[in-house]
Amino acid sequence: MSDPQKPPFPGYPQPPGVSQGAPGESLPYRQPNQPSAEGEDGLFRRLAFFNEPEGVGARWWQQQLALAGNPVSRRQALTKLALIGGGVGALLAVGTCGVVSVATCSSSSRDEIEASREALELQQKEGWDVGRIGDSPLFPGAVEYDISGSGLWRDQLASLEAKLKPNTTGYEKYYVPTLFQILSSPSGQSLAQAMRPILTAEMDSAYGRGKALASLFQDDMTSTAIIVDLPGPEAIAFAAGAADRFEPIFIFDNWPHPVGVVPAHLTLAATLYFAPLFADKARGTTKRMPAFVLDRNRLREYTDELAQFDNRYMAKLPPAAQLSAIAKKVLYVTPTDTTATDTRELDDINDDIVGFTQSGIDVRAVAAANFMVADGTTSGGLLADAGAPHDAGGLAKNDAGASDANASASGALTGGVEPMTEAQANANADAGGAYYPRPPTNSSHVYYYGGYPTTHWYFWNTYPWYSPPQSRVAAPPRLTPVSSGYRPIARPTMFSSRSVGGTSSGIGRAKPTGFGRVSVLQSRSSGSVTATRFGGGGKSYPSGRSGSWGRSGSWGGSS
Repeated sequence: MSDPQKPPFPGYPQPPGVSQGAPGESLPYRQPNQPSAEGEDGLFRRLAFFNEPEGVGARWWQQQLALAGNPVSRRQALTKLALIGGGVGALLAVGTCGVVSVATCSSSSRDEIEASREALELQQKEGWDVGRIGDSPLFPGAVEYDISGSGLWRDQLASLEAKLKPNTTGYEKYYVPTLFQILSSPSGQSLAQAMRPILTAEMDSAYGRGKALASLFQDDMTSTAIIVDLPGPEAIAFAAGAADRFEPIFIFDNWPHPVGVVPAHLTLAATLYFAPLFADKARGTTKRMPAFVLDRNRLREYTDELAQFDNRYMAKLPPAAQLSAIAKKVLYVTPTDTTATDTRELDDINDDIVGFTQSGIDVRAVAAANFMVADGTTSGGLLADAGAPHDAGGLAKNDAGASDANASASGALTGGVEPMTEAQANANADAGGAYYPRPPTNSSHVYYYGGYPTTHWYFWNTYPWYSPPQSRVAAPPRLTPVSSGYRPIARPTMFSSRSVGGTSSGIGRAKPTGFGRVSVLQSRSSGSVTATRFGGGGKSYPSGRSGSWGRSGSWGGSS
């Protein structure tokens, strides 16, 4: 312990009547138990002084308290003690807060409160990368051109939302373009500058599968809607492949974040690649059936509040009464049907899908994996306009679908570099590299339901909504699809019975408590955010908040 007679640091408040010495100079403190001098009855005497790592303090004595019996005098003395004690407490606070001004420290700690904020609302106000300003997103599979082979996508970022709006009357009210709005928002300009289109092998396969599904529908088949529920980039690619028959209605209700749970920037990048195709199909005059395009990653597992930004969101499908006016059949497209969990709809749309069936809409599910290339595998080739069976299973000598299938099976494709798989592209992006697949100008692998032209039209035997053309050969596929027996069943989820305006499904639903929200510190008086909890403290704010916020190592303070 420190010497109780050692003088305190310069500037320490001195007892009345005792002068402040120069730094290092011994001060005229009385020794403990030394009587007061005559005429100094009210003088406070320091009995001990402590300057330890745990804090700074002193013990004081006033002789007047021991001699005077007047209670008023004692109250006056206690008042003096309180004033001196307050000064010591304020000095202790300086050491705790680590700031220059005691007043600043105390007012700051009182003004800040912890709050839960809507993730999207926070990003729109503070910036898309709030809490991680300066972090650049990675774009595995990045390319410098779009599907048209052009680099004009750079000049069309701000207009993407308008270009992708459905042009069929009645469809536009279901369009949720929140993701696309980031490119024209002042809060998303740093992301817009970093954006690149992407093309991966998974997108290539999804594109071919979408074209295969669309080829099954004829001009008079107009009462079917599809719900494409695949991982974001694949959902975009599938919708692009199916765009001849189905008009995409994008339902992306979040923004990307550098440490976001949902990698929405990849969905955005895939959209940039296919945007010219979507715009070209929209110029057609034939009415197309609706394709509600969802990102299956929207409910991705959220495990660490300190390391992840919760940008999860719910899909907003039309209420059953409105959907039944435009479709009598719904085909729910999932990635695979190897297990019941993969086949069934995600939790946030369970109420919706069940509501569709209750309103008389026939809902079935199909696995995208059931569309395969002609050699029976699920891997794809290069993107191309010819990536669908034009007349799959036909008997004509010049059958384009059969010709493409034969070319694919014989390996007649030459030149170029095939798209990387997602894993390869991720590894390449981590290493700072890029790859350049061949532009989509050559023939592609062709996908068929069941893997062959002869099994393709058997789709309508599995899903008996329409009859295939009589000229088409239809043989059972080698694999019996599990998803053909899919029937939606209501189940309790975190999204069950959460409603706004009297509806528990569709666009009027309310989000569960804590879903899509993040913790922040904000000023009680102004409401401005002063710190973020996610991302390990973040780069946007200097760390070192007072109290437990700073000690946790998880909060960053606002500059």
